Amino acid sequence: MLSIYDARAQATAEVRPSRGRELRLHVSAPPVGGAIGLADLRRYLTADLVRRTAQRHRLAVSLDHDGESRALTALNIYPPEQVTLATGGADLCVVDAGTEPADDTARRVVLGRTTTDAADLGDPLAALAERGLDPLALRLAFLEHHYRQPLEVTWTMLTEAGVALRDWRRRVAVWATQASKPMCAQYVAELTGAFDDDLDSPAALRSLRTLAADAEIPPGSKFETAAHVDQLLGLDLVSEVGRAV
Repeated sequence: MLSIYDARAQATAEVRPSRGRELRLHVSAPPVGGAIGLADLRRYLTADLVRRTAQRHRLAVSLDHDGESRALTALNIYPPEQVTLATGGADLCVVDAGTEPADDTARRVVLGRTTTDAADLGDPLAALAERGLDPLALRLAFLEHHYRQPLEVTWTMLTEAGVALRDWRRRVAVWATQASKPMCAQYVAELTGAFDDDLDSPAALRSLRTLAADAEIPPGSKFETAAHVDQLLGLDLVSEVGRAV
């Protein structure tokens, strides 16, 4: 089951919805009328990881936030349901460090500080498009760092993430040309278990890299495993399948 670090208790604890199998999740919004910046996108991505992981455990997730849909769609972040959680209604609130959630009874999922030294990243999507980078390079850059870690986003980091993303898609497309094989249970357990353990996306990516280098695993099994875990990663790893490789 999904466990999340409880900032108030300073310990990791299993997420237990207060309403049967419905998990209610709130994300603190940017100022009204303000542009969505890196810190906002990182909050929304963290909530997206909670949602994907919870749904894998067959929980229904009600998500309440005011994110701008274009930015969220570009990063493969699920749009919110049209719900507004009443005071005392959320199970988890995703907030930045030093921010108090409106619902003071909910467990806080507190992110590390997100900064950048690049002035043009004030509008992340426009800046990525100007440099010809896939928006999901930003998602991958976020996933390479645990949500509770402070993170300084640089152009070097984003450029490297863009290269890595293209390489992953190429690998998956090559694996897909081979005969399909069952997923590798060991790697599936490692990859999904990493998300269950306080959304440890860096550990999941390390396991995926180990899978890619494992000569004992057939390419068809690598493909099925990577495609399966991409339901949590959200990187469109299969998007090059069927194209020239």
